[in-house]
Amino acid sequence: MTTPLRVAFQGELGAFGELAIRQHFGSRAEAVPYAEFLDVVRALVACSVDRAVLPVHNSIAGAVTASVEVIASTEDLRVSQEIPVAVQLCVLGVPGSRLDLARELHSHPVALAQVSDFLAHHPHITAITAHDTAGAARLVAERTDMTLLAVASASCAVRYGLTILAEDVQDRADNVTRFVLLERASAPRGA
Repeated sequence: MTTPLRVAFQGELGAFGELAIRQHFGSRAEAVPYAEFLDVVRALVACSVDRAVLPVHNSIAGAVTASVEVIASTEDLRVSQEIPVAVQLCVLGVPGSRLDLARELHSHPVALAQVSDFLAHHPHITAITAHDTAGAARLVAERTDMTLLAVASASCAVRYGLTILAEDVQDRADNVTRFVLLERASAPRGA
């Protein structure tokens, strides 16, 4: 049995970066989370992981500037492929939660910006920013407060034991984030 590739991404397990890894590698890779974009590329350059994925552009929000800057400023990196990931956002809550009882909706600022129609239809819910979508889902699961919700992927509902209260809440159905697969430039291709 071969050892799976270790692939770094920014965010917590369940984040769209992990979805990019699963989409591209399937079960052939172990997704390794890091808090910051810089941590991801440092891990790759230091050979702590075999590959990395980072977001570079979202069809609604535009360039992921912080990620692009980290990639551009790091020597010994090469972009080997692009991985487009459809962004389908769900509203998640602990079991028993209801939209009419909710008071806060937690998520990454870009995800919150992509659900403005949902928020407009639920003016009693206040948007609260979080470090990433999966982190928001984990926070809601840990707090077990039925007035708190998260915007994240459906896979976060499964991972954190949450209930999907609304699906496909993104403002546009064609919402896609482009990730790039990164390798060390000094590594031989296919290694």
